[in-house]
Formats: sequence, structure tokens, C-alpha cells
Amino acid sequence: MSKKIFSPQEITRRKFMSDSTLIVAGACVCASGIAGCATLTGVGNTPEIDPEAYEIVNSTTIEVDLSLATQLSEVGGSGKILSTDENDLADSIIIARTDEDSYVAAQLGCTHRGVELEYKHEDERFQCASIGRSQFYLDGANDEGPAPDPLQPYSAESLENILTILLDT
Repeated sequence: MSKKIFSPQEITRRKFMSDSTLIVAGACVCASGIAGCATLTGVGNTPEIDPEAYEIVNSTTIEVDLSLATQLSEVGGSGKILSTDENDLADSIIIARTDEDSYVAAQLGCTHRGVELEYKHEDERFQCASIGRSQFYLDGANDEGPAPDPLQPYSAESLENILTILLDT
């Protein structure tokens, strides 16, 4: 079986464009596999907390029933509450359980490009899910990466299985 070898004259513009598009698409898939899909979608791996598990008391207070927020049932767990047209939240938030009785909350979007954050318990940091991987201390201060501004932290206190988050701090 002989293999046909194309000479430069036999490669058409259409074939060149088709092959180039496949190469670029493959490189993008590879890059998003390395950097995570969040680089392209803006969405990280932090699971969304079921709307049945929380109540937005007003536009500045959220009460989370910890018995229903399974993402926060263990130390190191995290969840997000998204701002939607149906609720009064000005911004989406991330909540992390940092210790047996301690929780932190902050804005969900990185200050670099708005890509969602993820909680890295082992590093005690919030980290952008994008390729830039900006990192923030739990108080919202920048640690490293291209993010130009700190995160907006929110007060989070638990009492009798209810986590209260104050958004106007």
C-alpha cells in the first residue's frame, strides 16, 4: 500500500484553512484541559447551594440552613449562591467552611476578569478558577496573581445551625 504525499501545489486554500481550524480547536481544548474550562466559561467547580437551603431576608442579609446546605457540612467544604433576576442579591457569593464552627463569605467573581473563585482549604485561600489563578486571603486581600483589587468579604456567623451572612459590611 503506497502512501500519497501531497506536494505544496496540491494543498488547496480550503484544505489549509480546514486543517488549521482543527489544529487551533485542538490547542484550545488542550489549553482548557490544562487551565480548566473556567478560563473560557467563567464558571468554576464550586457547587451551587440549593435555593431551598437559604433565604434572602432582604438585599443585605442571607440566612443559610446548614442542615440543608450539604456543601458546607464538612470542614473544607464550599458552596456558592448566585445572583439572579429572581433574587435581590447585587452579587454572587462564595461561602467556605474553614473550621468546625467558622465560615467565610466573599464575592464569587475574581477582580481580574470576573471568573468564579474556588476555595482551597489546604492553602486557606480563595483561588480564581481561570488560567491566571489569582489568589486571595480569606479576608479578601490579594495574595498573588493578576487580580488588581481585593475581594469584597462578608460577615458570616453561625448560630444554632443557621449561618447569617451580612452583605452590607
